[in-house]
Amino acid sequence: MSITITNEYLGLSQGAVDDDAAIINSVCGDASLKIGDAVKLLPVGTGNGFTQTGDILPRVGLAGLGEQAYGIVVGGDFEGIYSNGVISFDSNNLALGLVTSFFGNGVRVCIQGRCLALASGPISIGDKLAASPTGLININGGNIIATALQGTTEPNGIIAVDVQREFIPGGGFLYYGAIDSVQSPFIVRSFLDGTNSIILPTNTITSSGYAVNSTSLYVTIPSTNLVTKSNLDGTNTITLPIIATFSGHAIDVDSTSIYLGSGTTVIKADLDGTNQVTLPITSPTTILDLAVSSTSIYVLNTTSIIKADLDGTNQVTLPSTLITNPNEIDVDSTSIYVLNTLSPAAIIKSDLDGTNQVAFPVTGGSFPSGLAVSSTSIYSGFVLSGSPLIKKDLDGTNSSTVPVPPIVAGVFEIDIL
Repeated sequence: MSITITNEYLGLSQGAVDDDAAIINSVCGDASLKIGDAVKLLPVGTGNGFTQTGDILPRVGLAGLGEQAYGIVVGGDFEGIYSNGVISFDSNNLALGLVTSFFGNGVRVCIQGRCLALASGPISIGDKLAASPTGLININGGNIIATALQGTTEPNGIIAVDVQREFIPGGGFLYYGAIDSVQSPFIVRSFLDGTNSIILPTNTITSSGYAVNSTSLYVTIPSTNLVTKSNLDGTNTITLPIIATFSGHAIDVDSTSIYLGSGTTVIKADLDGTNQVTLPITSPTTILDLAVSSTSIYVLNTTSIIKADLDGTNQVTLPSTLITNPNEIDVDSTSIYVLNTLSPAAIIKSDLDGTNQVAFPVTGGSFPSGLAVSSTSIYSGFVLSGSPLIKKDLDGTNSSTVPVPPIVAGVFEIDIL
């Protein structure tokens, strides 16, 4: 990785004028960490990604997109710009993106005050920055780890920041599948208000399903029956060893597993695609989509919604009297949301047991497709004509258009991080 030095005033990172930044000793819990990485505290477990039983120092690992970071790596057993706590003016280590610690090595973390950090521009002075696996990013809300003291337009820059953890409501990211005027598909990532949109380099087709967690983007490619996994910026795409015939946009992930619709069955696998099993869920018709909560899986087929435990047991069919032509499903902590494509074109909201159904009309375009729910809004898309992407409050009121890049002519799939 090529790192661009944008920091012209190294002294800016040395801490407060009359004090040093708060820097603690930790242990590297990932395979490796670099100078400037945003890291999080790791839970107790075994192997990479965990604090080991008996550790006398906390272990840290790379923080995912939008996760609450603990601090910024400023040195370790393989030295770096902070070495013994005194800043070095040798920037060659930074330019090389130096690995400062490997698994089990010591690593020094700035948890408050001024330091240097990897950053992915564009960033301006004063911007609130959040963690991502490829460097701090400018964000409009959520888990903030630092404030930018310098700006950069580089995708891999080094800037001075002031580390102060805070939470600003309204953060999050939209991932949506879009088509251009000639029906060529691509994936867009933006803030929840539609700003700061970028087109990702990940392969997709119009029948693909998407799912995101704090570290990765998962995409189904039904035409070849493949599942790919990428970084959240769409890079480093790999094909997972999952064997299945995929149906609809039926994919979701939680912190440990992938869930996939395959015809009338549901497949569950680890996040690396291993340990694939078929869950004991029986759908009477083809599965169109699915959604998982912390305790349950909700399976949408052409005629009904099935709810089951995450291991597929305790299957029940929920009431679905208002659902006539379903396409997508999502859930939050209190409700189920189903996109009905016609007769009527509406979002059907109900309690988690399927009761108290109410329909919110969907207007503004043709061929509704794509549905995702944030803590405050429902997002849905249109494949053809009109406004490609709209949002409304969770009670169905205050519908508005979400800005999209000019190339976007339609939206067919949505997920939210």
